[in-house]
Amino acid sequence: MSAEHDHQKLKAAVNTMKTKGVENVTMTELVEETSDHARATVADNIKKELLGQLKIFLDENLKDE
Repeated sequence: MSAEHDHQKLKAAVNTMKTKGVENVTMTELVEETSDHARATVADNIKKELLGQLKIFLDENLKDE
């Protein structure tokens, strides 16, 4: 991950805390608020590669079940 990507995630988290107030934000809410942004910043080719690796892993490890 690039420094720019990390900076964008941090900005999204800070904006969420500013909007709701630090004392009014739970960790769960913070993750929910920033996860869409985080997903959107991952390149499609990376998502496809990870999905392919997950499928291979599941195929290899769930054959006997």
